[in-house]
Amino acid sequence: MKHKINEIKVNKFSFLQNNYYLLPLIFCISVLVRLIYYYEVKEDIFLKYLIIDADFYNQWAVSIVNGGILGESGVYYQDPLYAYFLAVIYKIFGLNNYFVVRIIQIFMDSTTCIMMFLISERLFNNKNLSIIASLLYCFSPVLIFYTVLLDKTTLSLFLIAWSLLYLIKAIQEQNIKNYFYAGLLLGACTLIRGNIMIFVIFSLIGIFVKIHKNYLLKTVLIYIVLFLIGVLIPITTVTLRNVIIGKDFVVISANSGLNLFIGNNKNASGSYYEPYDIQGVPDEELETSWRAAERLSNKRYTKASEVSNYWFNEALEYIVLNPQKHMVLLLKKFYLIFSSFEIAETYSFYYFKNISTVLKIPISFGLFIAAGILGIYMNSKKSNNSLIIKIFIFSYIISMLIFFVTGRYRIPLLIGLIPFSSLFIVELYKLIRNKKGYLIFVLSFIIIFLLTNYQNVYLKTILKPASLSISYSQKGYLYSMENNLLEAIKNYKIAISYNQNSFKDYYDLGNLYMQLGEYIKAKECFYSTIEIKNDYAEAYNNLGVLAILENHKKEANEYLSKAYKYCAYEELQDIILDNIKKTNLMSNQKPVLNIIKQ
Repeated sequence: MKHKINEIKVNKFSFLQNNYYLLPLIFCISVLVRLIYYYEVKEDIFLKYLIIDADFYNQWAVSIVNGGILGESGVYYQDPLYAYFLAVIYKIFGLNNYFVVRIIQIFMDSTTCIMMFLISERLFNNKNLSIIASLLYCFSPVLIFYTVLLDKTTLSLFLIAWSLLYLIKAIQEQNIKNYFYAGLLLGACTLIRGNIMIFVIFSLIGIFVKIHKNYLLKTVLIYIVLFLIGVLIPITTVTLRNVIIGKDFVVISANSGLNLFIGNNKNASGSYYEPYDIQGVPDEELETSWRAAERLSNKRYTKASEVSNYWFNEALEYIVLNPQKHMVLLLKKFYLIFSSFEIAETYSFYYFKNISTVLKIPISFGLFIAAGILGIYMNSKKSNNSLIIKIFIFSYIISMLIFFVTGRYRIPLLIGLIPFSSLFIVELYKLIRNKKGYLIFVLSFIIIFLLTNYQNVYLKTILKPASLSISYSQKGYLYSMENNLLEAIKNYKIAISYNQNSFKDYYDLGNLYMQLGEYIKAKECFYSTIEIKNDYAEAYNNLGVLAILENHKKEANEYLSKAYKYCAYEELQDIILDNIKKTNLMSNQKPVLNIIKQ
């Protein structure tokens, strides 16, 4: 016999009652704020050109439009949903229509803002609290930041919020269709954020805990099975595509093993980095990680899944054999998760903050951490109506501890933290109004907030300089592509001023000076490169080329020999060997030599 769950009852259309003007108003404010931000940054070079992941997904989307819905041969290396999202837009509005993508993302993020209202209303049945939640989302600079980038963050936030809303509705209303829809949406989430799979597993526990006391086991299992069917439909579709087209069993994407290794090895920082000279550009990452795996294992691999398994096993071996070091690494990741600092991977939040008034709104991630933690505490002794959101927060933190932490990977936590932050604000106001017990919460908030803003030596000397410099490095690269070498040099110098340990910035700057014929400055840059990374083959090659141009044959051979010694890739070895041969054949006439560019 079916029993009703003792939960907060929310009318299906309660959000419209007495709020017929309110939600559209918040939506319009959200759109307006994001449009103002877009207007502020639209002339910046980063919105003119695409780099790294944005460029990769754009090219992928174009290939889908031109070549068919199943894409090109081979398995998916990265989560595929954002590429198909772009492909749909390009099919309707024309290829490479970045403007339309950004406008759609602005409206999509504003819709997520409204979903924060709906989620909060279902959790706490408090209109004022729900309004605060939607406004916090509306004016959060780090959320606004991603809307104008060709980046999967905005779409992932939209899908996560939508799936959580349906899952909460399913548990509250016990509507069998909602379990299926919630599963379907979460399955779609895994195609844009693979680590959501961990939440899917934990959510099964949450569903069982919430309903098993009120329903027969058979009924509970039916709900769970329908939920899982929904989850598996998108995932199985991609898996079958990888098996049929890619001829390899890859569940979603083939980069999971490498991502696990990046987050768990003897050189891991807790955040993203490029091990073993593996290129971080997606269309090169698979190839370079494949070569590195073959070189390190002395084996030949024929499938992407084999390469992923190699990196997975390397990470697992490190964890098992180094439990104490791994525990320290986990503490580093935990610190980064709860730090107010935004760790850049491609685009730096702080670069855009310098050129935008909107991003200077004083709402930081640290505020959500402090208010969210206290909100969870305040809610802990009340109804467990918010169990699913708590499970989402917990499981998402676990996923980052398993892999690594960057600003854009951490952002989905806000979907869980914002409702509890709003709860903290409302409950604190009540305590202050009643002049009872508020001081302890005010002091706790201040302490937690200060802790989130504490920057230890590791953050100050490694991650912060890299995050601040990355945009100027990328900007220098883009200006060099425009053949604006002086502007490129200017930006590389700014990048180096932030992060003096970036050997790649010195190397790229040296190449620019070579193009301008300023060989002395070029040599200084290459010397700085090998001082930081003494096995960087490309820098030795270019020093060898400079030595030839100065008629220093012996010195040239020394540099080129080192370049060949340290070079791990055949095509680069061929270039270096060609330079060595030309050097040995030279007499008075300088040969045409090969400069290796980044």
